[in-house]
Amino acid sequence: MLFSPHLSSVLLFAPALAGLTSATPTPTLQPWHVTNMNINGPGPIGIPGATGTSPANVTISFNFYDPNTLDNTTCKATYLPADYPTALSQVHCVDTDVTFYFTPPYPFFGGNFTLDIEEIDSPAAIPTAYAGSVFVTDNNYTSPDNYLQCTGGAPFSGLTCTQIKEILVQVTSAT
Repeated sequence: MLFSPHLSSVLLFAPALAGLTSATPTPTLQPWHVTNMNINGPGPIGIPGATGTSPANVTISFNFYDPNTLDNTTCKATYLPADYPTALSQVHCVDTDVTFYFTPPYPFFGGNFTLDIEEIDSPAAIPTAYAGSVFVTDNNYTSPDNYLQCTGGAPFSGLTCTQIKEILVQVTSAT
């Protein structure tokens, strides 16, 4: 029993250590909702019916709703196709706690892009940043990621994409 004093102090310390290491689990966050997405931009780009070459800019708009914080805002951007919003040039939505951008590769225009959204929950003493992303395709009706229908318009009206089903964005990280 040479080591029993040390063993008893370890046994007294173990329950206290166990209490420190059992953390409260992170709550499961509901996915964000993106609705009413509309995109208009230059054509033609290989979609049937696309004619003309205007407008020169791409315009995207959509509504964002977070059921976790009840944030509801409108997001909109107009940009040249080669200057799309990236992580270094995020676009602030009407509620400036919400931003969005696209992850490359991003095509000249149309669907088949990754939409990244970030939200800062600032009422807390230490603000928490949340992020999520979703892959969006257009005119691919066999894909579960098909959220947009894109059609070409009359000359000089370019290409128009409208949302055909709700986009759920899984919250993938928090800092």
